[in-house]
Amino acid sequence: MSPAGARRGRPPQGDRRRAIIRAAREVLAGHGYAHTSLKQIADHAGIAPGLLGYYFPAKHTLLLAVVSELEHDLISPWRDAIDQHDQPLRRIAAAFDAAIDQWSQQPELFQILYDLSTLAHFDEEIANPIRQLMRSIRQVAEQELSQISNDLPTPLPASVDLPAAVTAGFHGALYEALTLGQDPTPALRTLRFMTLSAAATSYLAAGQTPPIDLAELRD
Repeated sequence: MSPAGARRGRPPQGDRRRAIIRAAREVLAGHGYAHTSLKQIADHAGIAPGLLGYYFPAKHTLLLAVVSELEHDLISPWRDAIDQHDQPLRRIAAAFDAAIDQWSQQPELFQILYDLSTLAHFDEEIANPIRQLMRSIRQVAEQELSQISNDLPTPLPASVDLPAAVTAGFHGALYEALTLGQDPTPALRTLRFMTLSAAATSYLAAGQTPPIDLAELRD
């Protein structure tokens, strides 16, 4: 049999690797890291444990691949949403709306994030990539909110650290909701309202009418 014939019917290595990572995410979301084994992931992916070991020889190497994908999947939708708007208040609204939509469609992403964040306190191998992921989320928020602040008619007070407040409130609402088995959407919408209201005061301070109506603030 020719080499080409031997490969016929097998997915490319890149596709199989992605399928394993997807399976790992689904098992991790359902069972948590402590109760997830490589055999469970292999079974979920529909492959032999030995083949999984070929791609990921240890649980940590697979976990690092999952974390790498999480960074892209958590940040990209947010950036795509805000890049569709130029007006500062609408960029804030779009960012929160994208985050709320992502929670409703992919809550497992946040379940994995906070499960691994807890693990990072006890496991140095996972601590650094998780810290880097959290820093990346914070950095994107800082860059965006800094640009928004520069575009407002009057700057926010120097003592106000809006990125820190927004990211802490966002993660706090999600973590609490996951712990209690509740829907974080009301808390996230309240944080959206508070952030928009804080930015809207910049227009009022300049004697201008905020370019967003009250109904949009509450949506």
